[in-house]
Amino acid sequence: LASSGGDIKDWWNRDTSLVQFLGFDCAYSHAVAYASLLGLEKTGPSKLFHFTNRFLQLDGENFSTSRGHAVWIRDISAKYPVDAVRLYASLYAPEDEVKDFRMAGFEKWVGEWYVPKIAHGTWTKIDTDRPVASANAFSDIGSGWSALFADWTAATKLENFSIVKLAEIQVRAAALVEAAPPEQHDLLWPIYAHFGEAVHPRLSRDIMTALRRRRPDALELLSKLGASTLTGSRASQPSISDAPATDTVASASGAATPPSVWLTIASIRAGRPARSERRFTRRRRPPSPGGASASTAG
Repeated sequence: LASSGGDIKDWWNRDTSLVQFLGFDCAYSHAVAYASLLGLEKTGPSKLFHFTNRFLQLDGENFSTSRGHAVWIRDISAKYPVDAVRLYASLYAPEDEVKDFRMAGFEKWVGEWYVPKIAHGTWTKIDTDRPVASANAFSDIGSGWSALFADWTAATKLENFSIVKLAEIQVRAAALVEAAPPEQHDLLWPIYAHFGEAVHPRLSRDIMTALRRRRPDALELLSKLGASTLTGSRASQPSISDAPATDTVASASGAATPPSVWLTIASIRAGRPARSERRFTRRRRPPSPGGASASTAG
């Protein structure tokens, strides 16, 4: 807080949500002991959320730095793309059960899926002579992306946040891009990039940079498409210039549209990455005066 110019008074109040990420072996101290102490404090945060992980094993055994049975970040990131490590670690995060990390499985995944389909995906082979898909053509694939948007919105809600689900959404999004006609890829990769910022920030940046340089016309068309097109509706498109900061947005067809869709499109139009923090803030109703949200790691 001090380094960012903040003050404890900005968030130490009853409206603050205190969010803690920790291993389940520390659950007693955080969920029972610390929570009990916090309950005695009548002026501090009143809403407490815990996100625990089970253990992650390495080749069937517990990690042990003393025995050298570990994966050293400096070594693995020097050999493989950093975002490949991030995405794979997110996919196999032990949120609900013990998981086993095996280097052979990771290397196979990188070589057979991440490199050919993502790192060297069609966004790196953009044909500037190919016309961009029309708005009508894009709306034809809306149903698959509609489910994706809904699941992304659910996975980013504070009450049921899941990094595993966010990573799984990226795998599904990649499959949707691959299945779409080639002329639609330039419209779909930016959406893939924005929704994947939390699990592969560098890759998302690289995708957007490439598209801004080589296919600005695709981004321009995407910025003109309303949220209901992206969620599968063929109704006339509402303006996206003033996206409401509410829990849901009603499209022109009357269907509920996740506000994250509005912010994604608005950010693409502005030509900048939509940072996860900004999406999260816009997605929820503004807090009451003096309210805030704090996060700690156990």
